[in-house]
Amino acid sequence: LHHKLGRSLSTVASGRPYHTISAGFRDGSARELKKTKDTGSRLVILGDSFTEAPDVDWEDTYLSRLEGLFSADGQDLEILNAGVVSYAPGLHYRRLKTFLDEGFGADGAVMMLDISDIEDEAIVYDDWEDRWRHEHWTALFDLKPRFVVFVRDRIRTMLHPEIDYNPMPELNIIDMTGDPRLSARGSWTESDSLFTEWGAKGIEGCKEHILEVATLCAENDMSFALAIYPWPQQLMSNARPSKHQVIFEEFARENKLDFYDFFPAFYGLPDWDSHFIPVDVHWNEAGHKLVADTLFRFLTRTDIETEPSLTE
Repeated sequence: LHHKLGRSLSTVASGRPYHTISAGFRDGSARELKKTKDTGSRLVILGDSFTEAPDVDWEDTYLSRLEGLFSADGQDLEILNAGVVSYAPGLHYRRLKTFLDEGFGADGAVMMLDISDIEDEAIVYDDWEDRWRHEHWTALFDLKPRFVVFVRDRIRTMLHPEIDYNPMPELNIIDMTGDPRLSARGSWTESDSLFTEWGAKGIEGCKEHILEVATLCAENDMSFALAIYPWPQQLMSNARPSKHQVIFEEFARENKLDFYDFFPAFYGLPDWDSHFIPVDVHWNEAGHKLVADTLFRFLTRTDIETEPSLTE
């Protein structure tokens, strides 16, 4: 894995208590996870920082809220948070496969496909293992890059002790400076030039790895669903439906994948900005509640406001 969360941790991250279970997933406590559930069902949610949610208290995350909704409904469903900051479909596949290879079991998985996954697959994780090996062999003969790698890794460890990085000298390959709501990372849906430069390539990479995850789930008798949601860039745009919606609804339909579109839930808000952390692209507590309520309805197939197919 490119990077992963440590196992059985109890620490502080982003100024709040942070725990991981023995499988290396964020949770409300550093508990030992049983290989399989004795009763009820288990659902794994694959995602990135929106799902890991290090900037939100555990009890306010959409996964904690979602498990509570099922419990209140009399259903015994354990929900595992397999979200890790900056994960994308290729790493979701590796993480889920590792989980299953270690003997853990689950009844289903939902992949929360992020807007930034497109750039991640096109640039950040494109042949990252070959580049990692090349950079580290180069570092053996050059003191400067070795020192830079050492210092940066120590800083990362101090700031984010919950993350176990596989150090890469080129990890800062994307520009994350400035206002994230204006970043190219989240704006490929609005820019033909970005779509041409790396968007189309990233989309194909995502599609390939999504199908790998779907196949892995089928081989392990697990259900699978693909979910998408907007960043502020898409909510500020007049282009509706978003290119992200059109592309991945068509993809899901062609490949007979269950598909959960969260865009309408956000489009329908009178003040969508109140559901995001200020000057950020991530959800605040209100945003997590909206996602939990909407995902509960998707999973139970109740009270979902459907729209005509975007690609018909």
